[in-house]
Amino acid sequence: MEEMRELDPWGEWRNPHEHPEVAAFLLRERPSYAVSVGFIRAGRPREDPHEAARWWASPEARAHLVNALIQRGRATMGAVERDLGLARWKLHHYLEAFNIRFWPRPKRGAKVILPSGEVVDGVMQEVLEGTPVRAYLETEEGWWLGEWSPASWAFRTVAPVPPTRAGWRRLLYHRFLLSYAQEAAGLYLGPEGYSQLWQAKGGTT
Repeated sequence: MEEMRELDPWGEWRNPHEHPEVAAFLLRERPSYAVSVGFIRAGRPREDPHEAARWWASPEARAHLVNALIQRGRATMGAVERDLGLARWKLHHYLEAFNIRFWPRPKRGAKVILPSGEVVDGVMQEVLEGTPVRAYLETEEGWWLGEWSPASWAFRTVAPVPPTRAGWRRLLYHRFLLSYAQEAAGLYLGPEGYSQLWQAKGGTT
């Protein structure tokens, strides 16, 4: 459902089309995280399991559960569970019981689709607010501005970018280590031995 992208830009809720009443409530009401947490904490029956089952069967209750997840910001699933006053693993139990398929967004590492179409591993250095989700990414192939694709569950590169400040620090550190290793190899092997080793690895002297 394309209308859900604004509320769920990561596309974490994978099957809103199977829950039209729940999705319709979210699109109509657009509750905040605090409102959804308050609704569940105040209304969820705790003593009678039959009464609890009836309460959770309502589209409104399930909508607030989904909303608490997609509006959680940087909080973990465990933190949401605690905010909702649920026992450990109860959140996962509810999602499975209600047939709500939920894929948590990447924490730091993510797949990146390069302009060539190759899929590589990357690291999110900075996530930008907005829809669609964009982020500055670091890969072995360079630094990129990427746009999140829920369908591919990966970032598609938009344009190459300069390294972030953290990226520059790592680059300089790696070059320092490489320089140190080359110097150590030269001292250990001697000039001629180091030269032969460098040539064997495809370098130049």
